[in-house]
Amino acid sequence: MAESIELRCPVNPRKLLAKVLSEGRKPNYVEGNLVEFSCSDCRSSLRKQGVSVRLVLHRYNLLGEMIETVQE
Repeated sequence: MAESIELRCPVNPRKLLAKVLSEGRKPNYVEGNLVEFSCSDCRSSLRKQGVSVRLVLHRYNLLGEMIETVQE
């Protein structure tokens, strides 16, 4: 049976960014293996606050743990 780990926006948890699927067990974690997703909701929210931002990236490891959010 495949297991899934949901990756959600930390500011708006209703927004599903992606799912990590694995067959029968959680994926092996190797430090430095990250996935990143652009978040238009966070970008829009920051722009409404007057912050000049072109891109907001949420970075996760393959266990579904959020590592950081980067603004560019």
